[in-house]
Order: sequence, then C-alpha cells, then structure tokens
Amino acid sequence: MAYRSVFMPGSLSTEDNNFIRAVTSGRLPDETAKMPLSNIANTVAKLHGLGILMHDNAWHPQILWYLMRNDTNSLKTIMRMQAEVGAERRMVRLANEIFPLWEPAAQREYIRLMVDGDGHLSTMIHQIGRLNDTVAEQNLLPVLLSLPILSWEAVSQITREELQRLIDLQFNLVTSLPENCAQFFCENLRNSGCRLTNIPLARSDSGQETLHLVVQKKLWTYSTLNLQNICFSLSHESENNSDTFRKKPVALIKSLRIPNLEKYVYENISSFIRDVFIHSEENDLIPDFLNSTFVDWDDAKYMTESMSFVLEDVSVILNKENTETTEISYDQNLYSLLGSS
Repeated sequence: MAYRSVFMPGSLSTEDNNFIRAVTSGRLPDETAKMPLSNIANTVAKLHGLGILMHDNAWHPQILWYLMRNDTNSLKTIMRMQAEVGAERRMVRLANEIFPLWEPAAQREYIRLMVDGDGHLSTMIHQIGRLNDTVAEQNLLPVLLSLPILSWEAVSQITREELQRLIDLQFNLVTSLPENCAQFFCENLRNSGCRLTNIPLARSDSGQETLHLVVQKKLWTYSTLNLQNICFSLSHESENNSDTFRKKPVALIKSLRIPNLEKYVYENISSFIRDVFIHSEENDLIPDFLNSTFVDWDDAKYMTESMSFVLEDVSVILNKENTETTEISYDQNLYSLLGSS
C-alpha cells in the first residue's frame, strides 16, 4: 500500500508521517503512543482529514493534550468512547500510560472535562469501578476527588456507595492527591457523604496539610491504626512519636490541638480504652475516664481490671451505679468495683 498521499512536504515531518502510517495500518495503541511527533496541529488536521482521529491508536498523549487546548468538541467524543461500558482498557491506558507523562494540572483538566455535564460524574465513578486495575484506580481516583465544584446533587445514593467502596480499597489516597487540593478533597468527601477509610503515614507537607483538614472536619473512619497514623503524621516529635503514642496517647492527641480529633476519640471511647489506653502509662487519667459520661460500665470494669493504679481518695470518683447487673456481675457501683479490684 502506498502512503504518498499522506506525505505533505513542509507541513508534516517524517516522524509525523510515520505515526500516521502506523495509525492507518492498525498498529496497537501501546506502540503508537510511544512514537515521537513534531507538528502536532498538522498531524491532528491530517488525522481528521483521513477520518481516523477517533481510532484508539490515534490517541497519542500529545494529540490528546493538543485537543484539550484547541478542540474540546473532538476530545469530548473521544472521552465518551473512553467511558463506554466494555471499553475499560481505554481508560486504563489513559490512567497508566498517558497521565504519567502529563503534569498534575493537565490530568485534572482532562478529568474535569470528562465529568462536565449531566450524569458524567456518575459515569466516571462507574467506569473507575469497572476497571479491574488497581494501578489505574489509584491514578484516577485522587485526580477525580481533587477537582472543585463537582455536581454531587446529581449522583445517586447507590453511586455514592460505589464510590465509598472504591475509597475503601485505597490505602494511600490522602498522600496521592495533587498539591494544594486539600480543601477540594474534603469538600468532595463531605458532599458525597463518603469517608476516608485508610490513613497512611503522611510525610510530605501536602499530605500532612490534607490529613490535618480531613481530621479537623471529621471526614475519616475511626480505627486504632488510623488514629496512630494521624498522631505519627501530625506530631512534631517524628523520632519518638511511636513511643509517645504507646506511653502517653492522650497527651499526644491533645498536643495536636484538633478539637474534632479529641471529640471523635471520645465517640469511640470503648475502642480507644481497650486497644490503646490500657496499654499506656497515663494511670493518672483513670479517674477522668471513670467519671466520663462516654465511658459505660463494661469499659470502666475492663479498665480497672486491666490497669494498675492507686486512688488515695476514692471520693474523686463519681459513684456510678451498675445498671447492667447480672447473675455473674455482683458489683453494684463503681465504689464496690474499685474495692474488689
């Protein structure tokens, strides 16, 4: 087959013509995406003229970038093809092979265009959920959730639950976000009704900024590991915070000065007492916990039986009544419980 008609001296380079030949001959997208290009605008015009711009193997990173800046109508058609059911490989290729070649701002602009319009945000969430490619999901979800002003009011509860499941599978989401997107990320969590399930150690300034805002706005799921990583990440005592968390967890939590963190710990006080506090050296705080309205009888009993402490004046303890007395629990109130411990 002759390609003389493809070659246009002065407007297309040899590299450009090699690319066009590869597209017309049906070379695989993985191959054509790696080919060098020189005159992008003229190459796009030629692909248009030949009617092959919508072929998968014509979606070179530089071609898509050019369309994003100069021809969003054509790009929107390509985007619809990338989001089609059964065409998940196109989205995987975008996430794993094209996005890594672009700056974060370009990635965000591309996804912003994809979700622009009625129902497109839901379509994107569904498509990410169908990818069956962990790396692609890890590349796309942080970009999506870092965008401003997403139309969550048009997203159904079922789709929001699907998004939460995607978030549940992400272990480094908070540290994978583009820089300066903490506020947008938190707004998207809040407006979608989702929560950050897994909190990793955040060492970068950007990751710590995002994590601090997530904790401040109570947009995370409580667990001992998450609490520990929050303290490790946000504490200034980076060398010793592991030891500090073990010995003095309450003091470390208070040192972060995030009221909603303390509030959330108290809302999950049973887990905190059993998994963290009883292993600590903060015995002087036991009266405070015993007097707390958040601590029920079972937790008070568990704490007094698990920790060694001495009370010089039992009157500092409010004498709570045991309203859960059974045939195997004979303590009627805290005083009798403390006396038998």
